Amino acid sequence: MVSEYLSYPDIVAIFAFLLVVCVFIRALFFRKQTDRLSDDLRLTQQELAIALADLEVSQRKQTVNLGFQDDLQNAELTMKLQQPRLSAQYGNRSTTTPERYLYVRSLAEKGMSAEEIASILQISIHEAQQLVNLSKLAIVSQ
Repeated sequence: MVSEYLSYPDIVAIFAFLLVVCVFIRALFFRKQTDRLSDDLRLTQQELAIALADLEVSQRKQTVNLGFQDDLQNAELTMKLQQPRLSAQYGNRSTTTPERYLYVRSLAEKGMSAEEIASILQISIHEAQQLVNLSKLAIVSQ
């Protein structure tokens, strides 16, 4: 019955037309999906760029923090090394200070320089120079 109304070439043409329409619709669907995936990719790239910038900031902060940690550890070590000297220097002033003057005077009289006295008594060179000068003044005033 269909063959009475439509010839074989007409049926092939209709199927070909339907096939072209299906392919066109499928192409539109893929085009829309490609556009959506491109937008997703662009958004992901932007988020990645932001994350990389945040990572760089975090790494800089960590570098600063590590430097601060190193400085803090050095300060703690210095404090621990100076603790015996400070406790000896300020702990019992009535006996420590005159003994130090006597030591400095004795070493200066033996001809030692302030640098040598500083290394022996574990004090700064500046402090040793001041104590040598004070001991010289004490000798002159006596």
